[in-house]
Amino acid sequence: MKAMNNRIIRALATASILLFSCAAFAQTNGARNAEALIFKNGDTLYGQLQSIGPTGGVSWTRSDLLAPVLFTQSQISEIEFPAHPASDHGQTNHCRVQLINDDQLEGNLLQISEQEVILETWYANVIHLPRKSVLMIVPIPASKPPIFTGPISLDGWTQGTVNPALTGGDTGEWKFRNQAFYASKSASIARIVGLPDSAKLEFDMAWKGFFYLAIALYTDYLQPVNLLTKDTDPNFGGFYSLQINNFSVDLLPVKRNEQLRRLGLTVIGTLNQKTSAHFDIRMNKSRKLIALIIDGVLAKSWTDIDSFAGEGKGLRFVHQGQGSLKLSNIKVSEWDGVFDEAPTPLPGITEDTTYLRDSTTKAGSILGFQNGNLNITNGPLSLNRVRNIQLGNKRSPEPTVPAGKVRAYFATGGGITGTLEQWERNRAVISSPNFGRLEINPDVFSKLEF
Repeated sequence: MKAMNNRIIRALATASILLFSCAAFAQTNGARNAEALIFKNGDTLYGQLQSIGPTGGVSWTRSDLLAPVLFTQSQISEIEFPAHPASDHGQTNHCRVQLINDDQLEGNLLQISEQEVILETWYANVIHLPRKSVLMIVPIPASKPPIFTGPISLDGWTQGTVNPALTGGDTGEWKFRNQAFYASKSASIARIVGLPDSAKLEFDMAWKGFFYLAIALYTDYLQPVNLLTKDTDPNFGGFYSLQINNFSVDLLPVKRNEQLRRLGLTVIGTLNQKTSAHFDIRMNKSRKLIALIIDGVLAKSWTDIDSFAGEGKGLRFVHQGQGSLKLSNIKVSEWDGVFDEAPTPLPGITEDTTYLRDSTTKAGSILGFQNGNLNITNGPLSLNRVRNIQLGNKRSPEPTVPAGKVRAYFATGGGITGTLEQWERNRAVISSPNFGRLEINPDVFSKLEF
């Protein structure tokens, strides 16, 4: 009888999957906003996780089922959850803690003692981690409010006049709709956004066909500049021209009455395989540095051996008339000069070692933490100066998920591995020797992997 029931359940699940591979899922608010049950054979069933009991049964429901269906964990590969909006839950001394088995948890650092590291979290209250289980502590600086976000309209932007001789007379303007700029012909748009001396410019770009975009950085001039005739153009202050196309990126300092210099053209092998990407440009005047990050990966970093060319605080986007472009989610903010790549624990570290944001290090035992300051053997140190702390613990030789355990991934990154004791709509219980027994708000997770 049990075998027959299992066959019936599998048949019902398969039928539901086939039905909902079409547009029928619209009645449950769309797949993007639903939870997804992914089976080991690759099938996907959208709906809602009701619970996971102590015996491992996964109770699943959806609007077209008369009653929840119970699956066994042996049938399931993972469960994916829709993203929840990020919110500020009090970011004092906010840190990411990496354990010796590569588990990672985020929270506000309360204490470091000889026995434990204590975190305060919004999703599991106060967590006491055995110090011997902690490999690295990475402070996460509080984000400053952006200097500019947009676009929200064309107001405040200057539509430039592109020289028709360069485009065969086929020129146009950037259009605004649905919180984005669009261009299918040669067009220029610029704005004084108040670029600080150390700045971060982010935007999303989508394209059709071959594109060529020139971005003027630290410009004081809101009209496009023809680089071939720049010395006869109206007077403008120096700027940097970042030129991006489907295959390469290049950076040129541009000044009147000075010869053009290329700081280095780099071939990008990924853009011609995409139709959209997130661009992140880092700029620092004192270091004469400009770097381009595409979809989280550093594409190129340039250092100008001459004086910094940028003399203004504005931006200019010039579409060169090839392909069609969409620009959205433009954000300008201050940059602290440190790239955001996740630090990697160094092997063979037997002594507590503190790496500072100015790229120097301090070796010495961590004796404690209080009021935002680390107490180490060679003196107090503000957590604001710290890039990461590597404790003198050995990495676990086997960071993979043990058989019979689960790995729960946080929406903000990282995850934890352990025994799933219970999962309900508003409460999950996961235990591990590395972090004890945690009662967690499930809203913090993006995926549960069996």
